[in-house]
Amino acid sequence: MQARVAQSCKIVVLVWFLGVLIPLNLWWDNHTQFGASRKWTLCFPNADFSQYYIGGVAARYGLWEHLYPKFKPEEASQPGRRIWSSKDAEADPEVLAKIQGLALEYVENCGPPPQALLCLPLSYFSFATAFKIWMTGLIVATWGTLICAIRIYRRLGGTSGYLEGAIYLAGAFIPLLPRIGAGDNVMMFTVLCAGMAALSWVDRRPFQLGTCLIIPAVLKGLTASWCPLLLVRPVQWRTLGWMAGWTIFLNGLVLLLGGVAPYTFWLHNILPDVQSMEIQQYWQHTMNLKGIAYVWGWKSFPAIFLKVIYLPGLLAVYLGFWRQRNSHGVEALGGICAAIVAALALFNLCNAVSWLPYVTYFLPFAGWAVMEYSHFSPTEKGRLKILAGILFIIVPATHLLLARLVLSERASDAGRDLYLGVELIFLVLAYRRLFCASPAACGTVDDKNRT
Repeated sequence: MQARVAQSCKIVVLVWFLGVLIPLNLWWDNHTQFGASRKWTLCFPNADFSQYYIGGVAARYGLWEHLYPKFKPEEASQPGRRIWSSKDAEADPEVLAKIQGLALEYVENCGPPPQALLCLPLSYFSFATAFKIWMTGLIVATWGTLICAIRIYRRLGGTSGYLEGAIYLAGAFIPLLPRIGAGDNVMMFTVLCAGMAALSWVDRRPFQLGTCLIIPAVLKGLTASWCPLLLVRPVQWRTLGWMAGWTIFLNGLVLLLGGVAPYTFWLHNILPDVQSMEIQQYWQHTMNLKGIAYVWGWKSFPAIFLKVIYLPGLLAVYLGFWRQRNSHGVEALGGICAAIVAALALFNLCNAVSWLPYVTYFLPFAGWAVMEYSHFSPTEKGRLKILAGILFIIVPATHLLLARLVLSERASDAGRDLYLGVELIFLVLAYRRLFCASPAACGTVDDKNRT
């Protein structure tokens, strides 16, 4: 019966993807955010996809010096937030001249130069066609992410078809709302890489692991905190070798084709702006500690506070992973998932800017979280339920009350608290796994056949 439930949910999700989302993406008439009717997709393109497409076009035509937006004269000498609005920066005319049908009036390309190489294949299609291909790819990546979640769950000993079905349904519909249903970022591509990295790690596949760490590093820069983990267990020299090879290849090709100019501009103009961007302008999109503090009425939240939390927290991840360096099989997979999840949670919580859809990074590890919870003692389950109640009920209710009484609309977004709660729950599960007294205390079974 349970196996049928899991299979039925899997079929429902597959039909949802193949029979609804992808056809709508390819054929449905929609209105862009600028009001122009176009036969594009279920979703409208915004600056996220446009910057990747612009990068691919610049790489294809060798316009490396035109890769990034041009600052208007009055803004060119002012650091901070120069690239975040159309009145501050505009796409380079040399690149725009190569594009027909661009939906946006400007582009805010801010990725590192190698990102343009990864996006070069898009430039061989029109903007509208490339966008449909991109969105279809995101949907396929979501399906792959769900497969990763189920594989992790089964490898850790999970046998409940009901839970597998819940993972399929929740993973297919909930993440699609903020990411596929209303955005066009690279999120689900990097989410898929996270799940594949965990499985490749425990399977000792250095090429796949190195590739799954480099791609998110180029597209989002989230995997830097994972690299020291490769030095903790028996050192993953082959994985490090593949990562070094990919890094040298991508950057070497950019230097060969475009010289140092794109790197110089990115390091001196784009990167400082990204790092100094003030969270207050985008508080409604954030759910990290700085954003939460602002919602509660703090006008400023020094970045040093975040670093004081982030760096020791990350060091603790490495220490906990080191303690499990001789583990194998099921225990190894649990430790790898915990280390990746903890690093992700810390990054999201302590990064200067953390968008709401970042919570989808935890999707591949949903099965791991279920297994971790199942190994809790009754007392520990009770404590986690109390924590969940605080994060998912009391905090949002308090914000809603404050919205009416004191803080006006600044505290009205309860969804932010829900996403923050998800991150904190995953962080609690990860630290418990990394610092439990013994494998038995974590409920693991040394069964190598399961992996």
